[in-house]
Amino acid sequence: MTEVLVVFIVIGLPILAGIGLAGYKEWLKYKKGQAANKENLKELYIEIENLKKENQKLRNRVENLETIVASVEWEKLIEQGLLLSSSNEAPRGQNLSAEEERRERRREQEG
Repeated sequence: MTEVLVVFIVIGLPILAGIGLAGYKEWLKYKKGQAANKENLKELYIEIENLKKENQKLRNRVENLETIVASVEWEKLIEQGLLLSSSNEAPRGQNLSAEEERRERRREQEG
């Protein structure tokens, strides 16, 4: 019986101590990772809040633009031809005067 106890103490205890030490080191790595994850989590919560605020601002802007475009005054401006067309050209009255100005400049440069 004492021989078995001596063999266990000589061989078994160092093996158990090595396994325990390795487990403890892994646990420390895990805890270190948890602390880093908490910091990352805080940063993500802050970023989420900032994105929510920005999203709300953009929603308000879109609602404002929808209100402008859906208004009766906007339709009146379109009917009067005071708005730019989809091809980014100036309204008809202004477009003619711009062409006339270009022609006059060309004439001055040639003459």
